[in-house]
Amino acid sequence: MDASAITPEDVMKMNLDHLCDVLETKNIDYSCLEDIEEIRDLVLQSISRQEPSNNEETSSEQATSEMIGRILERDAKVKKMILDIYESVLTTLKKIENVRGLESSMHISTVEGYIKQLERKQYPIVVAGETSAGKSSLLNLLMEEHILPREVLSSTSCICQIINSEQKKAVVIDENNRTIVINDVTRESLSKYLCVDRSNRKLKGCKSVDIYWPVPMLKEYAMFVDTPGVGESKEMTEKLLEYLPEALAFIYVINSSNAGGVQEDRLRYIFKKQHELEEKGISHKIDPECAIFVCNKWDQVLNSKEGEEKVWEEIARKLEACWPTERDVDITRQMFKMSVTKDLQRKEVGLGYSDKYQTLLSAINRLISTCLERRVRKHIERLQQLLNGLLTKATARLNFSRNSQKEKELMKKETEARLNFLKKETVNVKMKLKKKAKDKCRQIAEELASHLRDKETKRKMFNWDEDELPDCDDFEVIEFKAKEMIVDKINYRITIWCLRHHIKDTSYQLFDLFNKECKLMKSNLDEISQIIQGIKPPINDETFQQQTETSSDFDSSSSSTEYSPELKIIIAATAPLWIPLIIGGTIVSLPVAIGSVIKDTIVEKMKIKQYQENKLEHMLKLGEEELKNYTTDAIYNALHGTYLRKLMSGLEEVCEHIIPKQIKEDKELIKNMMEEDRDYKTLKLEYAPIEQKIKEIIGNLLYVKIKYLSDRQPLISRERSILGRGLFSQIHLCDVDIGGNNERCAVRKLTSSIQSDTYLELSLAENMM
Repeated sequence: MDASAITPEDVMKMNLDHLCDVLETKNIDYSCLEDIEEIRDLVLQSISRQEPSNNEETSSEQATSEMIGRILERDAKVKKMILDIYESVLTTLKKIENVRGLESSMHISTVEGYIKQLERKQYPIVVAGETSAGKSSLLNLLMEEHILPREVLSSTSCICQIINSEQKKAVVIDENNRTIVINDVTRESLSKYLCVDRSNRKLKGCKSVDIYWPVPMLKEYAMFVDTPGVGESKEMTEKLLEYLPEALAFIYVINSSNAGGVQEDRLRYIFKKQHELEEKGISHKIDPECAIFVCNKWDQVLNSKEGEEKVWEEIARKLEACWPTERDVDITRQMFKMSVTKDLQRKEVGLGYSDKYQTLLSAINRLISTCLERRVRKHIERLQQLLNGLLTKATARLNFSRNSQKEKELMKKETEARLNFLKKETVNVKMKLKKKAKDKCRQIAEELASHLRDKETKRKMFNWDEDELPDCDDFEVIEFKAKEMIVDKINYRITIWCLRHHIKDTSYQLFDLFNKECKLMKSNLDEISQIIQGIKPPINDETFQQQTETSSDFDSSSSSTEYSPELKIIIAATAPLWIPLIIGGTIVSLPVAIGSVIKDTIVEKMKIKQYQENKLEHMLKLGEEELKNYTTDAIYNALHGTYLRKLMSGLEEVCEHIIPKQIKEDKELIKNMMEEDRDYKTLKLEYAPIEQKIKEIIGNLLYVKIKYLSDRQPLISRERSILGRGLFSQIHLCDVDIGGNNERCAVRKLTSSIQSDTYLELSLAENMM
């Protein structure tokens, strides 16, 4: 058949041999393709005169590469605006350093530290996983070039950073701290430094490798970090942990074809080590939702006996058991099927990216956008906390100076009574929540300990095939490996029990109670603040006394004000995660003395012989012995250190630091205002310009927050009527599409430039959101 006369209908009817004949006639290389449908797609392209380097293909690749770049550029723009606000704050703080009564709770040096933090230009996108899962192949795909050797970094002690640059080169720091520049960057030239030989030694020693390569999606704001197989090297895993707290994203590659591909102990290890560093104040953990799990080699799963659905469910189950998640988070939303090798092959022949890869890129896009926004939000919340505190002090002093002495005395008496009541109630809240948490922990510990001692549980738990049991010529090694297997079995049974009994719901319920109490305390603080500022008049002493005597809780209905930034940060940090409950039992470690002394050969041989004659009985005895370590107290301590750790630390922070600190500051402010001997006109000359400047800065901050960080982006589908008019705006009754739901809302539309009073206009806009 004449190749030029072939129609798409003809191609759809062809078998593999005919398809190959057409490609060979056209001199098109298809040797890297194995799937008949991919070969058919290539033939369809060829008869449509779509060459591998056509404009449409190039356009598609450019659009994909620029996806993340646009997000990073937007983030840089937002950060520049916040940096300008920080500079204004610094200037203001320096001006009011010596102004009586306006001392800031945040030092100038602290603000300067936040500026340096925000000025950081490059953030890592960390790629990790088990050895041979396909990490480097995925990076080659993201880089659109076969640069990294497929054996890259396995079991070595160096990290590879990939940085966007028009100039192609690699910079190697060797073991002697000498710099080696490689201008001809190829897979072969990098292999000398990144690969290992069969004896597991690097071909050439190095500490780090930085690859400069055109990767448009990274722009100048991010870099890929390729890490070795997790757990292959303690030193290397430690280096991985150093990158994670600052990572924009954590991409973990799973070998789906290898029995579900998830080595749970390694993921648990990552999160456990981060927790330990955070406890020491060294760094903070990566957000569990900032991780993507790439289920690679999915083409092999499709041809496996287990079946696609079964493997997918198995991977999800393993990830759910070992990776912390927040409430109602479906781990499968972070999982993506991929066949990296297939996509590399498709790219080589010009077939474009598969739907699976496009889906993964979109997920990375969303993930990075979310992570960047969270970082910026933290800076905005800190600034709001600082500025609102200064504004409160300035406003309070000005308004207070207008009052008569009798009014001042009444305000002082009421606010101090309220602050004392709040102090007492804060102690009660802490005691009540701690007792409830400990009682629930004790109940769960007793039930789980009983479950582990149950005969049926032990029968299922200690059920081995004799072939899988350890065997060697050193009895201490046998015991060590046997205990490892036993501890794994017990911990797995604990995880399953916790999942089936919804133990994670306990921490969620306690957190909801904590959140409610925080809201009540915040409501009371807001009311006190309004009285101090002169926004709300004080009530008589008898009315307040009746309120405190008839209610054990604060009335949260009186204030709709959101949490202060400081409280919001603590509540977010306290939000519970599902963390696998790993109870250590005895510390299983290989005896140091193995092989270092001459053992009693006869006794050693007898022990090994007895073990080999009845391995299962020996394992059962070891199992029973190990279970003695899983007491109610041990389980209670483990529960307290996992599910309740964040709740307890959050409760401590709120009740021992945040609320007492605010009470102390409010009392100090009242004392200073009562001692003030200057009149309103004198104070106005000093405080009014400061008050106006703070409002201006807050207005600029709100502009950034509303324009770039709004959680909801409503779409007005219909305007019904005008509800009211103001100096700068109008209020309209509209039908609004919010998250797919049609809601009738009051919408505020600005009718003039907000520059006239940014603070007033945007404060009103924020309160309507």
